[in-house]
Amino acid sequence: GEHAVEPFSKLEERLAAGEGIEAPPLSVKWPEDIKAREEFMLHGANGGKGPMDPLCLPFLWVHERIEELLDNFDERAKLPMSFLAEVAHFYGTLRPGSSAPRHIIEDTADEALRRTSDEVEERPSLESLARLLKGIACSQICCRHDLFSTVTNVAAAAYNGAGNEVPAARVLHDIGTALALVRPLNEATEQAASNLAEALSSRWSSFPSTSTSSASSLPSDPSPVAGMFSRAGEKNGEAKEN
Repeated sequence: GEHAVEPFSKLEERLAAGEGIEAPPLSVKWPEDIKAREEFMLHGANGGKGPMDPLCLPFLWVHERIEELLDNFDERAKLPMSFLAEVAHFYGTLRPGSSAPRHIIEDTADEALRRTSDEVEERPSLESLARLLKGIACSQICCRHDLFSTVTNVAAAAYNGAGNEVPAARVLHDIGTALALVRPLNEATEQAASNLAEALSSRWSSFPSTSTSSASSLPSDPSPVAGMFSRAGEKNGEAKEN
């Protein structure tokens, strides 16, 4: 109860001692039975006795509003890319309980891909695209989407651009994490990853040489490396082992 985490310093002490917080899965559907739904709305899941009571109702309200926006093409087209990125990242990392909202992940991916096409004049920011891509990869729902190769190629083009300005480090982190999570890559994404690696290598070699000790300690091979870890379970619907 509240006495276990108040004051906040007590929570900090327990976390520092190695304890953790287990977040229960959130339902993405209202109970179909009318009486059960009324009971659910009045008392929360498990008749008001479960640990998810304070969270479930607000989450379901937000979930329904997001569905309404994404189901309407005209409304979806007006949404800022940063909002779509947060939606994908929220659902991808939250991973709600049974019947994961696949359609929401797919809708954000499809809309992002549409906005990277030549038909759209205003291109979305690479930062938002990279964050959305990482969210989709974390969801493990549509890991073969064309967005993976598209965004990776956009990043490669950005690093190949003239001038000293390069995308924020977060972009490379998010894309690298996304690609690590969806291996094995399909042919298009594999080629895009190779393009990005070449762009980074070229950008690295273009930096002026210096005699400082920090520069001399840099590795001779500037090939980018991405790393990640995950729990054992399923990947792309198939059992996997770490």
